[in-house]
Amino acid sequence: MTFTLDHPATSVLESLPGAGPSVAGAGPANTPTFLAAELSAVLQIPFRATTTGVAFDGLLSLADWSIPLIVEGHLESRQGSLVPVDFVGHALWAGLRPALDPSSGRTQWTCELSIFATLAILDDQFAYDYDEDEIAAITRPDR
Repeated sequence: MTFTLDHPATSVLESLPGAGPSVAGAGPANTPTFLAAELSAVLQIPFRATTTGVAFDGLLSLADWSIPLIVEGHLESRQGSLVPVDFVGHALWAGLRPALDPSSGRTQWTCELSIFATLAILDDQFAYDYDEDEIAAITRPDR
């Protein structure tokens, strides 16, 4: 799987001041697809939208997801173990699960995050405060 960013992770989202990087073609702001693209750009790990939030875009090796998080200071390697060291690391930690890759027989990883965890991570990284109406529009689009 190849994952590339179309823009630097430091670009600013013009439609939502202070929200963070924007991925062209990701869809309307604050949809799960948009949030998955935002999280992918911020963490440099590929995410996709799910019905309940976002998830890794396929099974990833340990190096695929841990190295970007170590480089950004969200995880540390201590005595051969990975340890979350900030809010982002802890928020992701709760969603991580090992999974057996049927094609290779090796352990890979998946991570599923709720919309709320995704919003909290983006808020932590860019200090964008979502109000109740914005959260309702994201989590209950039929309202």
